[in-house]
Amino acid sequence: MASSLMKRTFALLAALMVALIVAPSMAFAATWEGTHDTEKDDIAWTDAATDEQKNQVVLTVYAQYADDEVEVKQEFTIADLLKLASENTEVLGYAYQNAVYATDSYVTFDQIVKSIKKFSVNDEDSVVFSDASGPYGKGAFTNEAFIAGDAKTPGFKTVGKFFSGVQKDGDNWDFSSLGTAQDAPAVIALSYAEGKWADNDKTPAGAIWNDLSPYYSGNLRLFSGTTEAHLTGESAALPAGKISPSGIIGITVKTPASDKFVVYSQEGADATPVVAKEYDKASLTALADQSTKGFLFFKNVWTVGVTTKSVEVTKLLNDAGLTFESGDTIVFAAPDGFKTTFDYDTVQAEKYFFPSAVGTTNDASDPTEVGTVLALNWLTAEASGTAGSTMAELAEGALIDQYRVFCGVSEDNYGKQAAAGNRFATNPKTLTLIKAKAADPEPEPEPAAEPKAQTITAS
Repeated sequence: MASSLMKRTFALLAALMVALIVAPSMAFAATWEGTHDTEKDDIAWTDAATDEQKNQVVLTVYAQYADDEVEVKQEFTIADLLKLASENTEVLGYAYQNAVYATDSYVTFDQIVKSIKKFSVNDEDSVVFSDASGPYGKGAFTNEAFIAGDAKTPGFKTVGKFFSGVQKDGDNWDFSSLGTAQDAPAVIALSYAEGKWADNDKTPAGAIWNDLSPYYSGNLRLFSGTTEAHLTGESAALPAGKISPSGIIGITVKTPASDKFVVYSQEGADATPVVAKEYDKASLTALADQSTKGFLFFKNVWTVGVTTKSVEVTKLLNDAGLTFESGDTIVFAAPDGFKTTFDYDTVQAEKYFFPSAVGTTNDASDPTEVGTVLALNWLTAEASGTAGSTMAELAEGALIDQYRVFCGVSEDNYGKQAAAGNRFATNPKTLTLIKAKAADPEPEPEPAAEPKAQTITAS
């Protein structure tokens, strides 16, 4: 009996020792249990801020296509960022080789992109985060993989993770237990706190995170998560802290020069576009009509657009295996977010070039059908003589080697001088065919009820 009791006691002690050994990796909750440190807050980011402080511009978003001039897309004040941040309620964690971070007030990169009108980002784009005035200020940090991401660097389109079980063991890392994997999207943190890894204490990332108390320091900081690919294989390691720059006041989205053009198909306005076919300049040139075509728009006087190499939109869609039909819509989109949208009826009507137009005169003689095209080269100028003679002069000149949308004008809009130039998107890179959503089938009529049998009782 005593021997049996002694065995049970030793077993209990052994189990307790094991529990104490593994306890550090379990000494944190799956959800953050810390508090916001209001005493350290920069007053400009609190309810006590003055209107002048709230309306201070603290972040500027820029865009640049190839080597074109950098364009300011939007400026964000403290009030703007706090409003966006109020949509986020979860406290996020991020782990790097030098430290662990927590943020309870942040704006995702996706929120920033969606809050800017006529702005989009593509997988090929790179992003520059700058900590001084201007788009490429001192201390600028370029992340080529920030948008699409790659095997080890999740972009904002591929949300990374915060692995709570990661531990540091002296100079080595222990990735044997990754613990809870919390979403860690790419964000601009308005508030954050930092916790250092202890050299001689195997404290998991989640435990460090759980003890942090974020606050508004007045500096904006970039955070992005990691992937399991970081933590597996011979080169396993947490990302370097340099990919988390602080003091950010500028974000520049750089779109490289590219001749790629993509046609998409979309089943209804709310559906997700699907790639139908991709083209380069050579494949579009093979489809192109290489005759001179003229197009008109009115801006105080008649202005002429010309191309000597273009693909008619229906031909382009058919080549991609698509059919443009009544009720459908097409959308051309440029890298800067500008879009040109036509419905089927508009394309059928806006199809003429009037070569006798001049100045503000509407001579409707000898109209020519030109349709809607993707021009592969182009040039525009005010009609110096007639529209036809201006077209011929422009066609002899040095045309711009770039994509552009052109469409004709209807007889009605020509008479009203209502053909606007903003129909002509410059440098479009995608064409999306949005199919009219098929009407729900009418329900089958219910079969007529069978007459109930009557029982007649003889009296």
